[in-house]
Amino acid sequence: MDLSDHGGARWRLCLTGPNAASIEGTGSCTWDRDRAFVNEVNGHDLRIGTVDYGVWVALSRREFQLGATDRARGGLVATYTPGGIQPFGERTDDGRTGQLAFDVTLMVDPETGPTEGAPPRHAGMVRWLHGDPPPPA
Repeated sequence: MDLSDHGGARWRLCLTGPNAASIEGTGSCTWDRDRAFVNEVNGHDLRIGTVDYGVWVALSRREFQLGATDRARGGLVATYTPGGIQPFGERTDDGRTGQLAFDVTLMVDPETGPTEGAPPRHAGMVRWLHGDPPPPA
């Protein structure tokens, strides 16, 4: 795996529904080849109670996903997406800092059906801050 385009980051997750909680931790980002723009934000898993949350934001495509792994339920994994309309908030021109509010629903796998026991939706906000880009490849 080539990590030459990756850099360090911090991210903060604030959940407003169905549960309210807030947590901050480490993440990473993927820079473009010229190191002028952040293409993707990856929020590494953070635990709230028994659930590990992670986020993925593709800035250029305006896509967002929230992942949740419930350790109390044997590692029950659920992915949440906003459906057809992707949320997007504010960011700097280079994508180094930004935030977005979200209201996402449980993604249903057509082969296995919905993840049993997972909440049907999550709402909240995610913020990110990236450090300096890595050296050019």
